[in-house]
Amino acid sequence: MPREILKINHYEKVNFCVSFSAYLYPPPRVLGNQLVDNVLIPVSYIYSPDNGKTKRTPASILISCYYESNLSSIFVTFTSELESVDVEVNNQSTGEYLSGTISGAVGTQILPISGTAGFYTIYFTLSNGAQYYGEFEI
Repeated sequence: MPREILKINHYEKVNFCVSFSAYLYPPPRVLGNQLVDNVLIPVSYIYSPDNGKTKRTPASILISCYYESNLSSIFVTFTSELESVDVEVNNQSTGEYLSGTISGAVGTQILPISGTAGFYTIYFTLSNGAQYYGEFEI
């Protein structure tokens, strides 16, 4: 009987992981007669100014984003209220560079880019100095 319980628990964990990853990745959509291709941009936490406190838990990622090819835009979603966010987008293949400041209000901001094929990096710097990083290829 303990084996059956382990199998059920294992199944539930696998099922949770699959549904969680499907939630994070934006599904392809149809816009008019054209299929919109979405590219997930994984965002990592890379720096936080030292405030003298010992960190005991991993940093939460307050930013998620994806690239939508039909609009040649990066959709940035903030999961927590932030003041302002400095954004830098760099196409490593062509040298194109975009920078600016966007509102950190909860919700989605749209960053139009050229849509030129290449390997892109994106940096987010919050008003408190914390930094996030992502990379993607189109």
